[in-house]
Amino acid sequence: MRTKRQYKRILCILSVLLLLSGSVAFAETEVAVYVNGTRIATDTPAIIVDGRTMLPFRSILNALGVSNESITWDAGSRSIEIRHENKYIFLMIGNTDFLILDLISGIPPKERVPMDVAPFIRDGRTLVPVRFISEALDATVNWDPVIKTVSITR
Repeated sequence: MRTKRQYKRILCILSVLLLLSGSVAFAETEVAVYVNGTRIATDTPAIIVDGRTMLPFRSILNALGVSNESITWDAGSRSIEIRHENKYIFLMIGNTDFLILDLISGIPPKERVPMDVAPFIRDGRTLVPVRFISEALDATVNWDPVIKTVSITR
């Protein structure tokens, strides 16, 4: 009987440890992000999650020329709406699905390509994948793994 109780206790502890371990791996190395040759300055540094560079959404959007008036954060639904030039982009925290519309034609892309990493909140900041946001706004993204640098041109 006692062995059975110990077995259950160990199983319970292991289950809790597995749940707390999480599936997102954060890189400790600093990553530099440049837009048109200018380094993005932010109070929250860029991090790598599952091979993707993540930055606070306003930092990357502002650096790409999107004004704060074109960005809407809805705390209730935990979603981000971006309206810039002829694009409408909709993202939700914890969800790899997204919506991009061409506001001129109103036609969504023919193929749905989900983000590899969902936006998430860390230390009060909403982080988004730099490549996804940049390419959604028709920018070109290059990654230099040797010097851990993202270069974006628009």
